[in-house]
Amino acid sequence: MRYGRPDDRWFWSKVKRGDGCWLWTGSVTPQGYGRYGRSGSTKRPTPSYLAHRTAWAIERGPIPDGACVLHRCDVPLCVRPDHLFIGSRADNHADMVAKGRQARGDGKLSSDDVTMIRELHRAGRRQAWLATAFGVSQPSISNVVNRRTWAHVT
Repeated sequence: MRYGRPDDRWFWSKVKRGDGCWLWTGSVTPQGYGRYGRSGSTKRPTPSYLAHRTAWAIERGPIPDGACVLHRCDVPLCVRPDHLFIGSRADNHADMVAKGRQARGDGKLSSDDVTMIRELHRAGRRQAWLATAFGVSQPSISNVVNRRTWAHVT
């Protein structure tokens, strides 16, 4: 998605500046990130944009294709340019893990399920079978078995 240049005064009027983070005060995504977009008719909806990516584009220039704009401060509503940096999807994932923000499970499994999955896998059950048995995807089972999720369950 390309981030155009909105009216700078309008964009920054939606930001509460302080000594630390500059917080977006407009619309917010379900994940807690700032979002803005011009309202359009229901027949021709207009796109919405992430506020932190827009702040980067206004202050620092175009975002390379496929790049992420990450937060040094780990505050999703922050749009302060010096709190942001460009990274790859892998950088974004590594940053999430380093800051302890990764999911601790997929919401469908309990700690008891995780223990049972690991025991059954050690006993020879295949991940595809476990996925069907527990109603989750095979990659979810792989993450459990390899402790990429639910690492806190022993």
